[in-house]
Amino acid sequence: MHVRRIGLFGGTFDPPHFGHVAALEAAAATGLFDLIEVTVAGDPYVKSAENDVRSADVRLAMAKAAFDDLDLVQVSDLEIVRTGPSYTIDTVRELLKGADDVDLIVDGGPCRVGVESTIVDLTGEVPAILRAGAIGPTALADALGTAVVTRTGNGSVRAPGMLAAHYAPRARLVLSSAATLDEDVAALSAAGERVAKLALPVDPSSAARTLYASLRALDAEGNAAIVVALPPDEEPYAAIRDRLIRAAAPRS
Repeated sequence: MHVRRIGLFGGTFDPPHFGHVAALEAAAATGLFDLIEVTVAGDPYVKSAENDVRSADVRLAMAKAAFDDLDLVQVSDLEIVRTGPSYTIDTVRELLKGADDVDLIVDGGPCRVGVESTIVDLTGEVPAILRAGAIGPTALADALGTAVVTRTGNGSVRAPGMLAAHYAPRARLVLSSAATLDEDVAALSAAGERVAKLALPVDPSSAARTLYASLRALDAEGNAAIVVALPPDEEPYAAIRDRLIRAAAPRS
């Protein structure tokens, strides 16, 4: 019996872009899949707190316009029809309901990086990092053979990932320091709030890789606030600091 090989490619798609198209085309070209199902998030968990995400119907229409003509690709509204926050595992379970031709699910495993990409501006004379990511200015300068500057926090939004509030848990995120972390947790608890302490690994790569999974887990416990020590203001921690500051920003 032929075993269908289905690939899942999920996201907010606000908006779809050439990177999404390139990834889908590359996946189709591998010959590993019979179908690649693009699942548009109904309630994108870490973005919904921003209040700046377009409606699910609009994002679905954009995804169909961008991807429907690609080989092997089918755009799905599964996560939109299903209410509540969108998690990949819930989508997999939904696909398995009533399916008698699925024998095996192959999961690529946890993300090796965790935080989103570095945003780089190449329109000027000097390459500029607009949002920190896994690839820092030192590595980028080595690859380009030229100096690279960092321009963050100047108020100019050139891409969705540069919004002041971005990728936030539903709980309020409180920024602290290593010296005052326990004291801040105790103060919030004494005030009657259900509060959790987010303890990130010291290694920056490990901290980046586990950041969002850790926030989700603490959110799922029903905490009103999550307190975290902001890591050092050093290049290896730049992306983690950036995501924590945006997650703690006031919400409209």
